[in-house]
Amino acid sequence: MRDGEYKKRRVMGTRATVLQVFAAVAALALGAAFYVANRPAAHSYLLTSASRFFGRPVQLPGGIGGSFPSFLHVFAFTLLTTAALSRHTVRASAAVAAAWCATDALFEFGQHPAVAPLIAAALPEWFAGVPLLENAGSYFLRGTFDPIDLAATMVGAAVAFLAVAWSDRKGRAP
Repeated sequence: MRDGEYKKRRVMGTRATVLQVFAAVAALALGAAFYVANRPAAHSYLLTSASRFFGRPVQLPGGIGGSFPSFLHVFAFTLLTTAALSRHTVRASAAVAAAWCATDALFEFGQHPAVAPLIAAALPEWFAGVPLLENAGSYFLRGTFDPIDLAATMVGAAVAFLAVAWSDRKGRAP
């Protein structure tokens, strides 16, 4: 491969990475806005009372609104992780999507009433003094297990994988 051809492919690959990062950041911003508009501040860690600026909760068609953040989370973090890999294959992209899907699914299962008390009791005491970890027990105990969230997580991983494949193909030199 000639030097000029290599540079052109490298620039095109960078374009695909920028596209993935932009889509991921947009998805995270949308998810944060959705949380602010729909969740009480007392129920969501790191949220202020900004939800009072919205008149009423945002309703999404088909009743999927509560699961929308589950979709966005796995979608965004799959894109960000894949973009962080300097070179990735289809297999690596699939592994990243599967890993984020499994991670989110484990957190969802951790909110199941049969499992949540066991997890909360097993958390080390030193979590209480660490920001972000201090509310881990509450996350599992106050969270709600929802099979639709699991489905949204799986769909988010699949859509992210397809988005990575599309952006890679779009960003590749002809």
